[in-house]
Amino acid sequence: MNKNIIIVLIIILFKLNAFSQTHIITGKIKNPDYYTFDNVTICQGNKSINCNYIDKYGVFHIVIDPWLEKTLIIKCPELKTIIINSIDTIVYPLNIIMEKDPYYKEPDQTIRIREKNDFIFIMSIQTDIIFNDFSAFKTSLGSHNTDMLEKTGATINWELAGSYKNYFAGFNIGILYNTNSKDDSLNICLNSTHYGLQFGYCLIDSKRIWFTPEFALKWYKYRLTNSNNENQIPLNQYLTDRDLDIRFNQLTGFMGFKLGYKFYNKSDFVYNYWTAGIYGGYIFKINDYPWLYSRDNRLINNIKIGMENYNVGLFFSLNIF
Repeated sequence: MNKNIIIVLIIILFKLNAFSQTHIITGKIKNPDYYTFDNVTICQGNKSINCNYIDKYGVFHIVIDPWLEKTLIIKCPELKTIIINSIDTIVYPLNIIMEKDPYYKEPDQTIRIREKNDFIFIMSIQTDIIFNDFSAFKTSLGSHNTDMLEKTGATINWELAGSYKNYFAGFNIGILYNTNSKDDSLNICLNSTHYGLQFGYCLIDSKRIWFTPEFALKWYKYRLTNSNNENQIPLNQYLTDRDLDIRFNQLTGFMGFKLGYKFYNKSDFVYNYWTAGIYGGYIFKINDYPWLYSRDNRLINNIKIGMENYNVGLFFSLNIF
C-alpha cells in the first residue's frame, strides 16, 4: 500500500480517537448568597481560545478541546478567580460558589479624561457684542435707517480653531439679519456679517479652568437696504424713489482674553470635554472712516461710526484631541 495513504489513514484514526474523547462540562455559578452573576466567563486554559458564558440562571456548558490545557479558569471582574485542574477527571455537573474579591475597586465613571495631545481641535459657537453709534449718518440716511443700524451690536458666530502646545489660532464668521416691519412705506433690511482671526497663548489650562490672552483682527460688514413695501409699483415711481443699497465695512483690532470652564464627557465619545465661558477686551478701529459701497460704486465718505472701545461675548466649544 502506498506510504502516503497509510499516513493519511493514521491521521484520520488519530483524529477520530481524539474526537471520541471530547466531552462537555456543565455546571452552575453562584455567589455566597446563591444569587447568579451575569459577566462570568469560563475558559479552557490561559490563552482564552475556548470560552463560554453563563446564562441568566447561572448555568454554563463548555465543549472541551483535547488539544488545549486540561485546566478550567472561571473569571468575573468583581469575584475571585477559580482555577480547576485535571478537568478530564472531574465529575460534573459542577456547582461552583464564587466569592467577592476584597481588593476589587469599582471603576471611576465620573470623568474620563484622555491623554492630552499637543494639538487640540476646537469648534465653538459665540455671541459677539459691540456697541456702535450711527447717529452721525442721520442727516444722510434718515432716522429710520440709523435706528436700524443701531441694531448691529450682536452677531451669532461659528468658530473653527486649533491649539498647539498652548498656542491658539482660529477663524470665525458671524451673521445676523434684521428687518423693520413698522414703517408704512418701506421695507428696511439690515444684514450684519462678522469675520475674525484670533491668536493667543494659553496661560492656564488646568482640569477645570482655561484662560487665554488673545489678539484678534475683526471685520464688521453691514448691508442696509430700503425698498417699497408694495409688491407692485409703477416704473416711474421706482426710477424716482430708487432703492437704497449701502454697505458699511469697519475693520477693527481686539486685545483681550478668553476664560472658560471645562465640563468633561462621561462617555467614550469623540470629544474629551466642552467649555463654556466669556471673552472681553479692548477694541479699536483700524480704518477711522468706514469703507462705504453701493452695489457697484465706492462711496466717498467723511462720517465716522461711533464705537465704544470694549467688546464682549459668550462662547460654547467642543474640544477634540
